[in-house]
Amino acid sequence: MKNPAKSPAKQYCYDHPRPALTVDIVLFHRSGVDLEVLLIKRGREPFKGRWAFPGGFVDKDESLEAAAVRELLPQRLRGPGDESNRRDVNC
Repeated sequence: MKNPAKSPAKQYCYDHPRPALTVDIVLFHRSGVDLEVLLIKRGREPFKGRWAFPGGFVDKDESLEAAAVRELLPQRLRGPGDESNRRDVNC
């Protein structure tokens, strides 16, 4: 039996701390000789304000493809000319 005094209480970032299926989208675009990748700035914890690939949880009875499209659509709705969250990254 584990000693409860040595086991700190678990802290979870989500309402349902059980295994869940997620999708992440890595979208590349070639512009001449430049290779660009789509990143989003996270709006919620964990890692609020940090850069990440678009993605999220898969809904019950939803295909992986449908979840990826659902998660990617809000990024496309911003429009190709929107530079408000643009950041150049050299690799």
